[in-house]
Amino acid sequence: MGVGKIAYSNFVSGGPGGSGGGRRRAAVPLGNVTEIGTSDMFQSYKEDFLRIEGQIDLRVSQASGSRQGKDIESNDASALNQMLREADSAVKQMEFEAKTLPNRDTLLRQVEDYRGRLGAMKRKCNPIIHGAEDMRSALLGNRNPTQALSQDNRNRLMQTTTTLHDGVNRLEDARRQALETEDIGLGVMQDLQQQRETIQRTQGHVRDVGGNLNTSAKLLTDMARRAMTNRLILWAIIVILVLCNIMTIYLRLTSR
Repeated sequence: MGVGKIAYSNFVSGGPGGSGGGRRRAAVPLGNVTEIGTSDMFQSYKEDFLRIEGQIDLRVSQASGSRQGKDIESNDASALNQMLREADSAVKQMEFEAKTLPNRDTLLRQVEDYRGRLGAMKRKCNPIIHGAEDMRSALLGNRNPTQALSQDNRNRLMQTTTTLHDGVNRLEDARRQALETEDIGLGVMQDLQQQRETIQRTQGHVRDVGGNLNTSAKLLTDMARRAMTNRLILWAIIVILVLCNIMTIYLRLTSR
């Protein structure tokens, strides 16, 4: 069940290389798909998550030092947002891959642990992200107060952002469902292929049996023909012997 799904997962779910140093996952050629197992995919996503976690810790440490110096850069927040999205994508891919493996229960417990670590990373990043947003708003307000967003506009902007995030999550769920549906379809196709091979083997056995039956019928016909021939020869011998006896008796009677 794994060939088409693995190819699709490699092609679709590769995380874009963001400012956090995210590694782009290359599409795997179809000719080499059979060389990669689903367990290797899970390990690859796990390594991606651990790598991103280390980058986030480093970035948070650097940003915290900048914060103490009152120098918060907006690219810190952007980089952290990008890395958090990549980490969330890696956790979701691990969850999907774990569901296709025999030891799914053990792997799903690992996925839950990584999801908890992702939540901890988000809590560590939130002060830096919100601090950068507050500083940017303050700077915009100091430059030109008339350009600052009103509270209503901010609320609408936050609602729009929330709606966009919900839409992205729904698209991710739809993509996951499409992958699961593809996996089921591949399983059905494999079952149908196995049934087709079984039917073809059965047809071959039936042809062999038919050939054996024809050979047996020919043998029985030859045996019946030979038995009839032997019976006719036996009756002919009996008739000849009877005639010979009659001739012998007649010659003896006439010789007297």
